[in-house]
Amino acid sequence: MNQLQKFIKKADEDAELYKKVEALSMEEATDEEYIGLASEYGITIANEELEQARSCVSCKNCSELSEGELDDVVGGSGGNTRPITADRFDPEVCPSQTRTRYECVGFMKIVWCDHYDRQFLKGSNYGYMHQCKMGYFKYAANIDGNN
Repeated sequence: MNQLQKFIKKADEDAELYKKVEALSMEEATDEEYIGLASEYGITIANEELEQARSCVSCKNCSELSEGELDDVVGGSGGNTRPITADRFDPEVCPSQTRTRYECVGFMKIVWCDHYDRQFLKGSNYGYMHQCKMGYFKYAANIDGNN
């Protein structure tokens, strides 16, 4: 297990760390801020690990990691399977949403809301269908949810 995997697992198990990661993500923190937070918990993450994970999450097929390694890092989000999930539904905010937002996909776009889904559209100019399973949005766009 690499250091980023350890950090993600630790954040998944430690509510205090999870809240700190979420706060940094909402502030659009730099990689150095995430690396600093990880080091507070005894985990040393290299910039290269963040870059590699980010590139694997944002492509359909990752050539640098095996499918098993990718599943270990991001819950399989490199293809059409889902990454780590959490119930991020907010009844005060979500009903007014018409597009994917941070709360839908989370830290590095790897901690998705249980109600968010993205499917690859074969042969489409847009590439992906983005959908809130609670019925608040469904649209075709690029992998990040933008046209």
